[in-house]
Formats: sequence, C-alpha cells, structure tokens
Amino acid sequence: MQQITQHHGATLRLLDAWLPLAQAMNEEQGWGEDTVMLEQLIHNAGPLLQAATRAETARAMLLVYHAMMGMTLRLNETAAFNAY
Repeated sequence: MQQITQHHGATLRLLDAWLPLAQAMNEEQGWGEDTVMLEQLIHNAGPLLQAATRAETARAMLLVYHAMMGMTLRLNETAAFNAY
C-alpha cells in the first residue's frame, strides 16, 4: 500500500511541476489536446522529466513524446481501419 501511495505522490508531483508547461505548449503548438491527454503525455515522459533541470529540456522532451504519442495514435487508427 505504501508503494502505491509513493507512486501516486510522484505522479502528482510530476503533474504539478509540468502540467502548466504542457498546457502552454498545447496552446502554442495548436495541439488541441484535452487535460487527460496532457496528463498522459506527462506520465509517458515522466522518467525523463524527473531528471529535467531546465524548462527548455522538459519542453524538448514533451515535444518528442507528443510526436511519438501522435504517431502511435495514427498507427492504431490505421490498424483499426484496415481491420474493418
């Protein structure tokens, strides 16, 4: 139980630290993502974001992970379309 609580706390700290940047990037880049997708983006990039010491580094990580997530979503949509 303590391990789950620690994981939850770490996730909340990541969101507190990086969600404002992800929201700003969402608007600047015109991604059009909702809060759930931005939280997923932060979760996916979490291990690297924990090591980020500068906003510029975190911004680059979020850009890369957002591109990777978009590619994954497009591949999943293509697979679903082809299966139909």
